[in-house]
Amino acid sequence: MKRATAAGRGVSPVVFMPFIRWGKSLTAKHKNQRQEGASYALIVLSCINLLNFADRYVPSAVKSLLKKDLHLSDVQTSLPATGMILVYMVAALFFGWIADMRILDRRLILAGGIASWSLVTALAGVSQSFGQLLVFRSLIGVGEAAYMTIVPPMIADFYPIADRNMAYLVFSLSAPLGGALGFVAGSVLGPAWSWRVAFFVCGFPGILVSLLVLTLNDPSPGVNDPDDMRQGVQELQPHGDDDGGGLRKAARKSALGDVRDIVAVPHWIVSEIGMIACSFTVGAMADWYATFLFRTVPGVTIGRAGLVVGACTLLGGVGGSILGSQVAEVVKSRCRNAFLLVSGLFMVPSTVLIYLAVNWTVGQYLSYALGLLSQLCFFTYLAPLNAVMTNCMPVHLRARAGALSILLSHVLGDLISPPIVGAISDGTRSLRAGMQLCWAMSAVAGVAWITGGLLLPPLPGSAGDADDAGPGGVAALPVKEPKAPQPSLLSLLSGEGEAEEEEEPPAALAKDPSGYGAAASVQA
Repeated sequence: MKRATAAGRGVSPVVFMPFIRWGKSLTAKHKNQRQEGASYALIVLSCINLLNFADRYVPSAVKSLLKKDLHLSDVQTSLPATGMILVYMVAALFFGWIADMRILDRRLILAGGIASWSLVTALAGVSQSFGQLLVFRSLIGVGEAAYMTIVPPMIADFYPIADRNMAYLVFSLSAPLGGALGFVAGSVLGPAWSWRVAFFVCGFPGILVSLLVLTLNDPSPGVNDPDDMRQGVQELQPHGDDDGGGLRKAARKSALGDVRDIVAVPHWIVSEIGMIACSFTVGAMADWYATFLFRTVPGVTIGRAGLVVGACTLLGGVGGSILGSQVAEVVKSRCRNAFLLVSGLFMVPSTVLIYLAVNWTVGQYLSYALGLLSQLCFFTYLAPLNAVMTNCMPVHLRARAGALSILLSHVLGDLISPPIVGAISDGTRSLRAGMQLCWAMSAVAGVAWITGGLLLPPLPGSAGDADDAGPGGVAALPVKEPKAPQPSLLSLLSGEGEAEEEEEPPAALAKDPSGYGAAASVQA
């Protein structure tokens, strides 16, 4: 028997499921261009993210049915979501480390994460007690952590820097659409059949869809980034011909050392400050704004308030994501750090509109309009800030940086904002007093991003002083090149301009420049 060693991307998934037609493990031949299968991967990952948010929000639509059937209190109906966030934060740190160290093929991690959150979503439908519901809903955080720490860096590997804002736009749009899908599924299936059916319908399809991830190509990490941003990946490359791809000692750092490297990047710090502030606002508005409308606006019922908030979140999330991404694309050739500046400047009208929405409640339709417009301006940051936080981070730290961002954004953001607003409301006997924090934190995000956009050096691919090298590991493009045409959604989704990888026999895979750690042996 002749033995061939495929060095590279961790343990090969073919070992586990040989009946699947696997995607390719791409090499680093085609630098700074769309990698083969990029559009297919973006569509699949965005659709799965839609299911992710549908699974996350379906309990909100059937909360009253859950409460009645399982004899829960109001507090108990909220604790499963809190449990999910806590598990999500802790698991994100683990999966960020696993992904960056290339211990296992990231498609396997994604498939396992998707299947696990889908399975426990369905299992929550058979819960007979509060304890069972809490356990199943909390475990969703494990699968979501695997997905959300790996996918953003993977999209960055598929697309060059100039395309990432638009690629993240497509991915970001799936969040409000998925939330709306979960709410509709629960609102329709819950009353017609039962809340259990809603969980089954949202959960089981994801188990099958998880197999689609295994058909994606896997691009070489950092293939579309400057060489100095890939230094850590080169340290993680396999060494020796037959040692199975062990890691260099230079790549073995403590967790504290990784955190120091991440927080040394000023663009990431500025971005994260704003993300925490936005997470705080989102958590407070999502938990309290419907109740606020019911208590303060004459003629608004609690049912109508919930529907209005859901509709505003959907329209504002989709419209704001598109608006922010498109404006950033237009101005990025005219000023440096356009993605930070655009996100920050849109927070100015958002802050004013949120202030009016929580202080000027003179009529139903005016309150609805202010809520919609404030969210339209607010959610403009989603795609541009995803691009900034990816582009500024060295390739070998991206998954861990994403995990740290998840931890901080939840611990200091939407995990604490609802009870803080509630405590202020109880203490002052005025929910309006607590809601003032929403516009204040929106202002904090705007100040952070505008300040960073004006004072920090440009990122790779930005206009302005592109020859300057920024601190904290932020590298600039070595050469100024002619302006490329602005990417369009159609070109991103149609596969236009993608490189084509030539098929090679297994023996030619003995040396894989991809940067993954372990090796898998195949029998020929």
